Amino acid sequence: MWALEQKYVVRTLHGKKYRRLAKIKWTEPDTKEIWKIERDKEKQFAHWAGEHRARIMAASYTDEKKFDRDTLHHHLNQAILDPRRLRADTGQDPPTFFYAAAVLEDILRGDVYAPLLPYGIDEHKASWGGNRCKLRVEYMLHMLLHQLRTNCSQQVLAGRYGIDQAAVSRYLWLIRHILNTLGVMPTPWTLAEDLREGMKKFVQEYIGGVLNVDCKHSGIEAPTDKESNNEAYSGKAHDTTSNTPFLCRTDGVIVGMGDPQPGHMSDINVLREGLPNLGWATASFVDPRTPHDERIDVNADRAMIGIDREWVGARMHIPHKRKPGQERLAPWQRVENYWMNSDRAIIETNFSRINAYDAFAGRFRGTIEDLGISLNVTAGFINLQRIMGTIDPARSHRKGRRPGRPRKRGSRGRKPLKTFG
Repeated sequence: MWALEQKYVVRTLHGKKYRRLAKIKWTEPDTKEIWKIERDKEKQFAHWAGEHRARIMAASYTDEKKFDRDTLHHHLNQAILDPRRLRADTGQDPPTFFYAAAVLEDILRGDVYAPLLPYGIDEHKASWGGNRCKLRVEYMLHMLLHQLRTNCSQQVLAGRYGIDQAAVSRYLWLIRHILNTLGVMPTPWTLAEDLREGMKKFVQEYIGGVLNVDCKHSGIEAPTDKESNNEAYSGKAHDTTSNTPFLCRTDGVIVGMGDPQPGHMSDINVLREGLPNLGWATASFVDPRTPHDERIDVNADRAMIGIDREWVGARMHIPHKRKPGQERLAPWQRVENYWMNSDRAIIETNFSRINAYDAFAGRFRGTIEDLGISLNVTAGFINLQRIMGTIDPARSHRKGRRPGRPRKRGSRGRKPLKTFG
């Protein structure tokens, strides 16, 4: 599709070697090329959907099953082409959705995944002829995002997309695996890998000298054994959770995500155990010899108090906390807390966008490994939205009451900015 760095060699289940698949260097994206691919893909799908609707209107069906399947796919086409329904079902706008679908289709047309296309034979189920895939790539991506968005069961997905539950499980795994490993989107894991390989000057320019760090709790199913259940129980959330660390830039792009840790661990211990590796950037945090002009500013919350004594090579910005017996912070401390919280509000906005998917806002169904992969995929879509500019920047920053005198009873506070989206 375009000239990219060749990195991955994919093999089939029998060990047969296929062509090299390209990995996108998301640290240097070409936004014009991204938008061009998105527009071409949307026009292509709209043209196909129009032809499909014309065939339905002109055909006289004798096969009831074929009529039901074509009618079902017609409704899916209308849902994908309608921006409001697409956002309600998947949480994505048409640009990011059709761009990801275009790259997925380019990968699936290779020899390694060709059996899963409508004109191919599904070798993964070891059957011939009668087990052809009835879903287009757009339907597969729509199904994955809809499952994360609503946290519905595979039985519901099977009825909505017209396939059996075994096919639902297989295609959900396939699309999530491709999005997670082949660089379709700027996921935190692919960005962290690029930063680990980059030189110090390049890492400084890409990060911009400022990082926001925080941890996110995600509800999980309670483990069966008592020891694992105690480790997963979080006193902060009062539930069995998993705690995952994130690092993002000032513009909201998530550049690193660590492995999920047990929910009983505090945020500061999660950073000690599972800090994302960004190469020189994270190595400089604990190096006291880092020159003062090369140190990275790190914005954290009150749960990270004490990490500044370990990260001596970074400039830590942690809000002030009231001491025992102190009724209220000093005015200068309240002002500093306001600006510190304003700077790190962007990562809380990312968490709210992740929580828009019920799979993470509620209780995640699956293993801890599945949770990490799904969080990585969702964060990649958020990064893609920010790189393509489909998120209004004004909605990602704090617009609360400025520090000063306490708000009067009945006061509405500051008037919010008028934004789109």
